[in-house]
Amino acid sequence: MRKRLIAAICTAVIITMTITPAMAATTTVKGGATRGDATVVSKFNTQYATTLKSSQDYAIFKFKTNSYKTYYDIRVFNDTVSKPFTVYLRGTDKKDVGRTRDIKSIKKGDWTFFDTWNTTLKVNSWYYIIIRNGNKGAGKVSFRINAKKDLEGNAYSDATVMKVGKNWNGKIDYMQDTDYFKFVPTATGKYRVVVKNIDVDAPFEAYLMNGNKSVLGKKDRVYPGKYMSVVKNMEKGKTYYIKVYEPFDEYNPANGAQYKVFIQKK
Repeated sequence: MRKRLIAAICTAVIITMTITPAMAATTTVKGGATRGDATVVSKFNTQYATTLKSSQDYAIFKFKTNSYKTYYDIRVFNDTVSKPFTVYLRGTDKKDVGRTRDIKSIKKGDWTFFDTWNTTLKVNSWYYIIIRNGNKGAGKVSFRINAKKDLEGNAYSDATVMKVGKNWNGKIDYMQDTDYFKFVPTATGKYRVVVKNIDVDAPFEAYLMNGNKSVLGKKDRVYPGKYMSVVKNMEKGKTYYIKVYEPFDEYNPANGAQYKVFIQKK
């Protein structure tokens, strides 16, 4: 678990470096005191800064997600605030969303992140970055919302729907990208599931799973030009999943690297 988290933190760092311009200008904003008057931050991949006053309880910002599936990496830094504060990422239903560092209190010089690794944010939806200044500190906080187009669902709950006989041209969009697909057979019988590596330089893993997430077939290393091919009996009306995962944390395709998924009735 620790190794996985370290790799994920590295992923966040690399994504930040590759999808944001170096030494970008900082936009100064003032956070709202409540969700109702939250300050809108409308630009992704942009550096923002706000100043917390000791009299402030909260600094609240909100952003609207893209109209298409996107990977988000939200990073919040305590630049100079004298006392620790806490940060939350929440939807309009007031529930916490995204995966985050296991850190409750952001001290001066420290930082935290929220991302959509194996989870998702809804498209065309509002989300809130809530900075709670419970210790009444004062100083500067900076944050940015990094966004990278990722049309394949990166969580089971957001899996891309496929149909038998139809191809899907997918992409590894960022370091350690994980993509999910699902399909429902219209008839009981044998089906062939293929995941082919078109030009992903680093080999990826491919899996076929049933609705309980049990693995029915897999290939640990799908090299460029190679493929996973699994033939299984499948039942009409049941859901099956395909997972494509790039495990190498040193591989970060700049413009996406392609693979193909297709399902055939035997």
